[in-house]
Amino acid sequence: MSALQENNLQPQVNLPQWQMLRFAPFTSAAVSSTCFADNPDFLQAEHGRYIYYLISATEFYRYDTWFNHFQKLASPPVALTTVSSMEFAGALGYEGNVLAAGASTLTVPAVFSASMRGFDVVIVSGTGAGQRRTITAVAEAVVHDSGIATAVSNTQGAISITDTLKAWIGNQYAGYSLRISGNSGVGQVRRILSNTPTIATLGDVTQVNKPWNNPAIFSPAISATAGTQSAYSIESQVLTVDSAWGVQPDATSVFRVQSGAVLLATSTASAPFYAFQSYDILTDTWYILQANTNMIAAAASDMSLERTTENASIWARGVATGGSTTTLIDGSRGVDVVAWKTNQWAGYWVHIFSGTGAGQIRQISSNTGTTLTWATAGTAPDATSRYMIIGFDAGTATAGASTTLTDSTKAWATNRWANYAVRILSGTGAGQVRAIASNTATTLTVIGGWAITPNATSVYVIQGDPSKTYLFLGGSSGVLIHNLESGTPTFGREQDFGIARNAAATVAGHNPVAIASLANTGTTGTTTTAQPHQFRVGDLVTQRGATDANFNVTGAAIASVPSATTFTYVMAGTPAATTITGAQSTTTLTDLTKNWTTNQWAGFTCYMNTAAPTGSNGAATGQVVRITSNTATTLTFVAVSTTPTNGVSRYSIAVSGAMGAADFGVATGTHSATTLQDTSKTWAVNIWAGKRLRILTTTGFSAETIIASNTANTLTFGSIIAPTNNVTGYVILEQPVKGVGMSANWAFGTTDVATRGRFIFVVRGGNTVGFDRFDLATDRVNIMPTFPQTETLSTGSMAAYDGQDRLYYHKDATRRINYLDVVTGRLANGGQFPYVDPTAVLGNRMEIFRTKDGLKFLWINRASFQECYRCLLFV
Repeated sequence: MSALQENNLQPQVNLPQWQMLRFAPFTSAAVSSTCFADNPDFLQAEHGRYIYYLISATEFYRYDTWFNHFQKLASPPVALTTVSSMEFAGALGYEGNVLAAGASTLTVPAVFSASMRGFDVVIVSGTGAGQRRTITAVAEAVVHDSGIATAVSNTQGAISITDTLKAWIGNQYAGYSLRISGNSGVGQVRRILSNTPTIATLGDVTQVNKPWNNPAIFSPAISATAGTQSAYSIESQVLTVDSAWGVQPDATSVFRVQSGAVLLATSTASAPFYAFQSYDILTDTWYILQANTNMIAAAASDMSLERTTENASIWARGVATGGSTTTLIDGSRGVDVVAWKTNQWAGYWVHIFSGTGAGQIRQISSNTGTTLTWATAGTAPDATSRYMIIGFDAGTATAGASTTLTDSTKAWATNRWANYAVRILSGTGAGQVRAIASNTATTLTVIGGWAITPNATSVYVIQGDPSKTYLFLGGSSGVLIHNLESGTPTFGREQDFGIARNAAATVAGHNPVAIASLANTGTTGTTTTAQPHQFRVGDLVTQRGATDANFNVTGAAIASVPSATTFTYVMAGTPAATTITGAQSTTTLTDLTKNWTTNQWAGFTCYMNTAAPTGSNGAATGQVVRITSNTATTLTFVAVSTTPTNGVSRYSIAVSGAMGAADFGVATGTHSATTLQDTSKTWAVNIWAGKRLRILTTTGFSAETIIASNTANTLTFGSIIAPTNNVTGYVILEQPVKGVGMSANWAFGTTDVATRGRFIFVVRGGNTVGFDRFDLATDRVNIMPTFPQTETLSTGSMAAYDGQDRLYYHKDATRRINYLDVVTGRLANGGQFPYVDPTAVLGNRMEIFRTKDGLKFLWINRASFQECYRCLLFV
């Protein structure tokens, strides 16, 4: 087989050969887990190179597939107890507010020298939203100020440095980087969230402005002790991109360097019984995300995290070497990377995201090894044109409305794209990403509506929903959805989200901040926010929720920032009252940033936290309630245990069902600790016997139990807290309970185009036979029939998806590896690694990586040992 060609090895002639690789630094255990990129082609030099390996609570590494070597990384801040599960998210990464911009530059908070070079930077929101460029140069950091710590706080969620010699302007350096330049903690970097004249705040346990504002504490620790005082510098950095901006970003713009992140779910010994963390690869920094109590009643016996990423459906990318109005040539194919197969990309879509022709999208009609051809002429690409072959589907809209996007050229199957996401790549509304609620043959209906309505200039792509992660738990049937954008866990699909706000102040580029109180001296208004804000002098603020209209300004310039929670501005008149219209109560949650339709959320479920996370593990007191009605800004419930907190309580409005729900409803009638009646039902007797009942809205824990029997409207089950009329919401889950040795894998790249990206396949584990197939479009689940259907899987079983039709899995305490063809349901042998059988432990430590010339290797750790192996896949 020559270099840069497809793998032509033949079964029986060529047998799988296993190679022993560099031993891992430590022995694997139940808490060990690994992850690898969905799509290495997105950035082969980084995403396609490293397998991330969490060996223990203090030993986190990445294995370099190029050099057969392990490199140590920062350890996660939340300790591991029983089990962990990791996933790589390539479209996430280092993000923040743009500090300034030029025609082809961005000034951003500094990181580490030239470490951002080669990655894509995306303008997520604000001016210039939707643009993607590749970073070609990174200037040395600019030091704006420096000093010595005279006091420090290095407590999780309350990280700060005090320098009493300073006299900064309020929030002068909000958004900049603070680097420890000497003595204790040297070399570490954190983002400044806000500053007073003498204090720079670097961590926010409340996470109210963004879910990513709770970085791990400095380790080694910072110090204000004489002789070891931490020296610091405040820095920014200028990035140069490959081509000029179409719309130049400004200080309202939010950027993200798509350097990749690792998402980590771990079990914990006490409530909330799980923790959720994110590792930013570029800065070697961990962040603790919110985990609500009252979602899981006990620690899971096993767990598996899965996500639906943007990167999975970016099938190829590169830089053109030429082309015409109907072709794109990439001369590197067959030289630096594998050549394309003839007509491999026919029917796919190519998007030019930077350089000549930026913003164009065309459907490919044919291709050779180096050339893509399409029918509709456009701007001819040249050597500046960077492209991606992208999406499950794509195109240019022909119309749009407040909640829809129409493409009259399509003929989609009804609801084919439900629960996927649509991204506006360029044109009107660029940068917006919305989950899809449903679709007809030509129209997508989105969840939450558009901020800017698409039109016939809007270029779009359909992809996985990048905000969703799915946590499958051993010992239960329910699937917990962690919504990354809102930072809130739910069991049902999120429809809207926010924070309890009695009144709100908003500056472009920042999330709205809740107002605690208002005051004035004549026409000068003073706003006190419920949490530290990030606003600066000169920012234009819009304010809503005051009783007196004079306080409710639009685009007023901030005059001063006296403290981390106050700012002043000039009003048109002198107000007669300083009161706020909104309030929270045991039966209501108010968010003055909303403009809902009356009662659009009646019957939906609201998930919320009532207090700020504790910081040490992100745990926040949570409750789940049923919404009975709503106004434009207020949700009303039957009752809640604890009143929502202004400026703190994150909430998510979700459907009242759940993934895998065969039925759901609300308790009405007569109940006990072992029965629930729903007088609206007319079930067949015992139709639900053996299924799992999950209680969602209640005054106690979200419970899950086995249904023993049912009448036409009453379920009988094991003992739980007795349901409450019109309060207790429930779901009946159709999937069986998952056990030890389970794992979940999203089949995003199957050869069956009609179902590509639609299913998550779950190895059931628990010493049982079989796989469950979760349908993301319907949120239903079925037990997948396979042939043969004999072998059970338990502790020690692991799985890895090959990006196409095969889910490889390892049989617990053996060396045997098989695979499931996820399209046909056929099971087949996949090889057997050498040496002796492992000692089975929990955790998934098996990955499949692909080289730039198209070869696939299966990598595995021998459980309870340090040995690692790889095998070329070719059958």
